[in-house]
Order: sequence, then C-alpha cells, then structure tokens
Amino acid sequence: EEAQHLIRGQALPSVEAVLAAVYSHAVLTAGLLPAALQANTRALTYVHLIEPRDSQTLGFNPEQWLNTQRAQILMLLGENSSAEALVDTLLKAESVDTLHRAIALAVRIESASRTGRPAQALEDADRLSELLRGNETPYLKVLGNRFQAIALLANGSAEPAVTLLTDTLAYARKHRAGGEMEPFLLATLAKALALTRDRGAHAAATEAVAVAKRRAMRAAEQDAIQTVQQIALHRAPT
Repeated sequence: EEAQHLIRGQALPSVEAVLAAVYSHAVLTAGLLPAALQANTRALTYVHLIEPRDSQTLGFNPEQWLNTQRAQILMLLGENSSAEALVDTLLKAESVDTLHRAIALAVRIESASRTGRPAQALEDADRLSELLRGNETPYLKVLGNRFQAIALLANGSAEPAVTLLTDTLAYARKHRAGGEMEPFLLATLAKALALTRDRGAHAAATEAVAVAKRRAMRAAEQDAIQTVQQIALHRAPT
C-alpha cells in the first residue's frame, strides 16, 4: 500500500500496474478474501499497462498470475463454480505456461477436496503429475506434492499422505523452495497424522501456526489454528 501511495501521480502506469498485482497477492496471502477479490479486480483492469521489461522483472506473465489468484480467491470464498470456470478457461488457453497451469489444477484439486468430490481431486492430481513430468522445478515439485497429498487425504489415504508430506517438507527446506507453502504443508501433515492417530499431529499443527504467524500469512494461520482446535477436540480434521 505504501509503495502504491508513493508512486501514484508520477506518470509510471506500468509500475503502478505491477504494484497493483503485487498488492492483490499480498491481500490474498493475508487471508482478507473480500478485499483480495476487490484488489484482484482492480489489478486485472490495469494489467494491460504492464510493459515487457516489468513483466520480465516479475519473472512470469502477470495476467496469468492474477487470474490464478482470482480462481483461488473465488474457491476460498466458496464460489466454486466461478473458480472452476476460470480454471477451465486457463487450462484451455495454449498461451498459459506450466507454472500457471499447475496452479490452476491445484485450485481445482482443493475445490474438489473441499466439496466432497474425492475422485475428481485424484483425477486432477494425476493430471497435475502428468503436467509436471519432465517440467519439474523445485518449486513445482513442492506444489505438486502438496496437492497430491490433499487428493490422497480426500480419498482417505492418510498414511501415504503423511509419507509424501514429510518427504516434501524436508525437500522444500533443503532446496529453499516454496517457502510460502510450508505452513500449509505442516497443517495438512497435521491432519494426516491425526487421521492415523499419530501423537505428532498436535506438534505439526502448532508449528504450522508459528510459521504462518512469523510470515504474516493469515490464511495459513487460520487454517492451522482450526486444525489445532480440531485435534484438541479429539476429532479428525476436515
């Protein structure tokens, strides 16, 4: 917000548009979903003003980034049909790169998991694995494994999910990849451990809370706190 205020009125439309896109992501990370949707709408309105040199500075296509953000926001708001329609549009577009195809599939996996469609979650997890085969960076490996684990949990396969998540956390920390996914990985691991009646579930959940707080990731913190509460009540997390 401060950077947007400082740059306003300086006749730098491309920089303003980049900051609007970054702000959209920041508000989503903070878990302020209605505000994130508003910020995302504004950023998409101005994304065409971003010049090629500024897109290169970001390191990826800003419009694709904003659209995957939007799909995630809509899914988290419970607007699953709108989220999945946007995901379908992204997946059908040949211009969408591997990173954003992977994120779009990840949104669909989580949507299916949240809405009681385990078979769909597993099918999309298989599609994600196929997409990443031969195209896997450390970041994409962490992302792919995170959502494969979510699909496994949706299908009641807690023990394979525990193994996958444990290995993925070790890999992510060793390679310093996907750091923003760490609290989500820990929270999902806690849920999987709870389903296997492992006493380490509470420790994993409280670590997820601590990591999310340290990184000011409110959405991840809320998810982890809910997991801690569910474990404390001696019932399987959802």
